[in-house]
Amino acid sequence: MIASGRGFKSAFNASDIPATHKKLFESQKLYFVDEQHRCFLHAGFDRHLPFTLQKETTYYWDRELLEAALQRDAYYEKGVIPEGFYNDAPFKEIFIGHTPTTHIGDQTDKPLQVLNITDLDTGAGHQGRLTIMELPETAADFAANRYWQSDPLTQLYANSNR
Repeated sequence: MIASGRGFKSAFNASDIPATHKKLFESQKLYFVDEQHRCFLHAGFDRHLPFTLQKETTYYWDRELLEAALQRDAYYEKGVIPEGFYNDAPFKEIFIGHTPTTHIGDQTDKPLQVLNITDLDTGAGHQGRLTIMELPETAADFAANRYWQSDPLTQLYANSNR
């Protein structure tokens, strides 16, 4: 693989991808909401619009949701979701990625929780770590969350161009 400045280019051809992998990618959903009303999505959503009426690209490119939550969190009691913050998002918790925690505030390589949003992107696409988390039963259990992380990318791939 070679760095292209917009991700990585690959020497693979589409015909190299096994049919089972193609089927998995073709069946992916833009988001998933579980029975506990937790929402899982790549990036975010426009909090001013009804959740199910978003443009598809919003679910995997939006950063405004986290940015707004960070601003609100600075002015309100920790964990309190301000009245009117969401137009139509009845989620107890929201789990996102796309915005590396290594590029926010204190630039931590740990998962970040703000309001009811947990950002699990700890910079593996750059020079950070890949993080996986055991989901808590409730938002109150977040502090007890167990998560595991890889070594930093620079230690795993010494010749990385990212």
